[in-house]
Amino acid sequence: MPGRTFAELRLSRHDTPPALRDRLYTVTGTRPDAMGLHLIPSGGAAATAAATAAIPLTDDRVPLGYHSPADGWTLHVTDADGAASASAGGRLAADATPTADERFVLSDAAYAARPDSYRSVKARMRAAEAAAGRGGGGDGDGGDGGGGWTATRALRDRRLVRAGGPDFEPPAAALAVGARVEVAPGGKRGTVRWVGEDVGGGVPPGWWVGVEYDEPVGRNDGAVGGVRLWTCAAGYGGLVRGRNVTVGDFPVVDEFGADDLGADEV
Repeated sequence: MPGRTFAELRLSRHDTPPALRDRLYTVTGTRPDAMGLHLIPSGGAAATAAATAAIPLTDDRVPLGYHSPADGWTLHVTDADGAASASAGGRLAADATPTADERFVLSDAAYAARPDSYRSVKARMRAAEAAAGRGGGGDGDGGDGGGGWTATRALRDRRLVRAGGPDFEPPAAALAVGARVEVAPGGKRGTVRWVGEDVGGGVPPGWWVGVEYDEPVGRNDGAVGGVRLWTCAAGYGGLVRGRNVTVGDFPVVDEFGADDLGADEV
């Protein structure tokens, strides 16, 4: 391969010609069985295999150290494959600049025009979240006025968890405003005052039931996270999941119930 010079390599004096050919294959692209090797005792780029001082490495049993090589010597490689070689045409030559296959090159303008690209999808998501945030919760994600909860967060939460589950299905028709209920855990009795979806105010998405308890065993007065859902005395209100509520003809209790509030009540 006259005229092509590859990077310097650190070789072992114990390497035999087969080992050298295997090593040089990854550098030159020439198949080991099509590779001819000559050792030239100088680093001059003009040296060729025809030079008088060139040492042919034809005996596969003789290690490189037999020839007493020194730093800067040249291994000259000839390629018997010719134009059919992977090294032909400058593919692996030091003076060849690798270029991308034009079939897989996409201009910035063409990429920006693709509606299914990551950049386009991300831009649409950001625009939707920004619009929801400016809308102040117009889709049912009202804020609490304190800055801790935003419509953007509600939109993201619904997108992540809306896949299914009992908390995202409308409650039974019997679970309506005015119904007498018993709430688990603790068997707390009360009356349904509100039923709705996606409260906002920092409350996780899904369907919720607002209950006014018979006794002060609740956590609120009908306002949750700054959002007024119904009105009752302080400590008598509870916002619970429908799966924890049982509808029935429950009489009003007189004694206080245990303050056994679970993670599904706010």
